[in-house]
Amino acid sequence: MKKFSTIFAALITSIFTGACSSAKIELPPGTILLDVRSEAEFQDRHLPGSILIPHDKITEKAPQLLTEKTAPIAVFCRSGRRSAIAKNTLEKLGYTAVTDLGSIDNAAKILNSTIIEK
Repeated sequence: MKKFSTIFAALITSIFTGACSSAKIELPPGTILLDVRSEAEFQDRHLPGSILIPHDKITEKAPQLLTEKTAPIAVFCRSGRRSAIAKNTLEKLGYTAVTDLGSIDNAAKILNSTIIEK
């Protein structure tokens, strides 16, 4: 019974933490929305106003497309894995205001935005 209680408590905590985490994120006006998925994923669905730099092209393309290293940037992908990698890479490149929104669905909720679908 103790094991069940521990698992149940962990489940409830993860549900409420996930639900609350998106509500706590406030992005400054003018935040750059950076989609780090593939070109094909971006073509299928994307957020309005977002720009695409696939996570494996960040080092190569960010300096050309994201010229202001102090500008607020919010990254997202399909599930949150690539956005975490992209955030880390951007910070190593000297970007100072990077927020990881996780998945595109979570980003849409945080931004109160619709997803444009093909």
